[in-house]
Amino acid sequence: MKDEASFQIKGAVVNIREFEKSIKVTVSKNTYRKNNEDKLVRTVKFTTVTILGDKNRKNFMKSVAKGDHLHIDGTLEDTRFEKQGVQHYSVDVIATRWAVMDKKRQSKVELPETEAEAPKAA
Repeated sequence: MKDEASFQIKGAVVNIREFEKSIKVTVSKNTYRKNNEDKLVRTVKFTTVTILGDKNRKNFMKSVAKGDHLHIDGTLEDTRFEKQGVQHYSVDVIATRWAVMDKKRQSKVELPETEAEAPKAA
């Protein structure tokens, strides 16, 4: 048995940032719930996923663009580092594979860049 912390995300690419050894991709996904008046309310959630490895980064940049809908599988990894004498801890969301489910739609609808721009639940 292989133990791992894995994830699956389906959502739209809202931001792609390239770094020297990685790519950070922010994906938005809609969640729905009923409010106190029994009305369905949409909430937009954001997750930033890391793409590592030269080959993976090159393939990702060739095949994915802002607005594309992706299915991403990956692992969660605890990390820690020291900065100015203080230990910092985080969880990295590392993509191990992805598939483009739908290319960017040719519409005038703008995808939110940040949580501040996302529609708020009523």
